[in-house]
Amino acid sequence: MTLTGLETSIAGVVVGAIIGFVPNYLMDVRRERSQLRSRWDNSLFGLCSDFASTARGLQELCLHQAHGGTDVGLSDDIAEEHRKLRTHSERIRLLGDVELQLAVRWVVRHAYAVREVSEGRPDPRKEEFPDQSPHQRLGNALQDFYIAARKQLQVINPSVITPRDLEAGRDPSTRARL
Repeated sequence: MTLTGLETSIAGVVVGAIIGFVPNYLMDVRRERSQLRSRWDNSLFGLCSDFASTARGLQELCLHQAHGGTDVGLSDDIAEEHRKLRTHSERIRLLGDVELQLAVRWVVRHAYAVREVSEGRPDPRKEEFPDQSPHQRLGNALQDFYIAARKQLQVINPSVITPRDLEAGRDPSTRARL
């Protein structure tokens, strides 16, 4: 069977269309995936930034209270920061992978212990972590959180991050020993 000139032309057009369509289609799919990932990454970055700032803010307020701060409304400020921390943690659950969600839970858990101790109650996790103060545990949990967030955001070398430990003498549990 021989192809006529018309059939040859049609076959060439069809092959050309397929050759042009497939790469364009694949590029469009990649572009959409990249845009979607970028959109979620921007949202996750914002949530993680807010969460970390709130956790540090809560810790600072609790340190102020533990050092004898008597500001009017300090307890209300602490309660509000703690509420915001829990709200941010729930939002991160929507976008975070399992590692990030677990890191967030540990931060919330240790922030609660920091708050309890600053308000004069016993450390609720003392038996679980006998050699660490709530502030040390919160600092470690925040480091794990930063690393988990950086991994999910695909930062190069996510575990290379400088720790932001409490400055010497600021942790109320170590002051008594100094």
